[in-house]
Amino acid sequence: MAAFSPLPLVHIALDKLGKGAPCGIAAFFPNQSEEQLFAAVEQRARQLPLAHRRIDLSGVAPKIMAPDGDSAFVRVSGKSLEDLLEFSVSRSHGLTGWYVLHPRSDGCWFLAIWAHAIVDGHSMLRFISGLTTAGQQVETTKAERPVGAVGPFLPWMLRSAISEMKSRLAFKTFSEPQSNVTWINASPHTAESLKVTARRFETGVTGLLCGALVQAFYRSSLIDSAGRLSFLVPITRTTCPETNGFGFGIGWLIPELQVTPNSELGMMARSFHKQIRAMADAGWDKNLERAIGTNYSRLSAMVAKTLKRPRADFIATVSWKGRIPYLGTANTGTRVACFAAVQPNTSLCHLSGHIDQSGLSLSLSSCMPQSVAQQVFKNLLTCLEIDASQGERYPPL
Repeated sequence: MAAFSPLPLVHIALDKLGKGAPCGIAAFFPNQSEEQLFAAVEQRARQLPLAHRRIDLSGVAPKIMAPDGDSAFVRVSGKSLEDLLEFSVSRSHGLTGWYVLHPRSDGCWFLAIWAHAIVDGHSMLRFISGLTTAGQQVETTKAERPVGAVGPFLPWMLRSAISEMKSRLAFKTFSEPQSNVTWINASPHTAESLKVTARRFETGVTGLLCGALVQAFYRSSLIDSAGRLSFLVPITRTTCPETNGFGFGIGWLIPELQVTPNSELGMMARSFHKQIRAMADAGWDKNLERAIGTNYSRLSAMVAKTLKRPRADFIATVSWKGRIPYLGTANTGTRVACFAAVQPNTSLCHLSGHIDQSGLSLSLSSCMPQSVAQQVFKNLLTCLEIDASQGERYPPL
């Protein structure tokens, strides 16, 4: 197997320092029994080299081990969705992930968590679609970006240095963090309304989500003054064909904006949208990887130093995956939601969303008290003009 690239190495370093951010997915399969879904998951994992091979952390640098008799993607029992967020490669002796099955009279829930070093959101969605459609080709939602699409390095370094010197908005932290996830699955009409709202503001959905999240933070009193804030925005670079469509194929962009409690949603959304597009077109995510490098010892020291800061460079992660045409049916999974662990004091939350055949999926992961997280989510939906009563809210499962 090829060596880990810079961003997966960052995730492994965070994991070893107890600040990992594993990512997961939930989906309901109507008319599937627990036994049928278990067999499908085990078969699917065996087709994916990064899912069933352990990660060796004992050497100078982490590496993917050769396959053995046992899969590294393990079924566990008695764990809630919040329990899954505690997954760690280093604490589980190199496992790549856990999963849980919750049978119901009308079908079965599948909940899974993986080390973020080996998987991204689109890969998890492809995993889901292949569970009951084994052998069928699933289509991708975005064209791959050329691997060599790297913008000028000097301008990137200059902007990064300037950004480092700027102060950022302080956000509220909590003495007793509680990992939790809440999400909504809404109708195709609601999904279309979200896109209409984005078009009305002359922006993309990712920019709209960033702007709405800022307003939700102010309304929820998580930030209360004017200042500069940043978001971490993943972008798709490859569909990971070399590992059967299951791998880490994203880059990171970090747009920033000066905001106030009275900032207009449209203005913020357009600014974030323009920045994200310009950064992606210029290959700034590749420059970030170039700066990080693959020297694991150096990278680990850099990550440890970063964690000593009072707060992270970004206030939240916003991961919009667009339209996923191969999901949202009884055969490919319904009520689908992606999520990720958020570590205390590192950022406020992780917002994830997509549209599939059954409609809109939006989820909010955080380590805020659940009542606070639910209030933030409610305010977010209000800012997006989404009627929460028109969708199904989770958890509980």
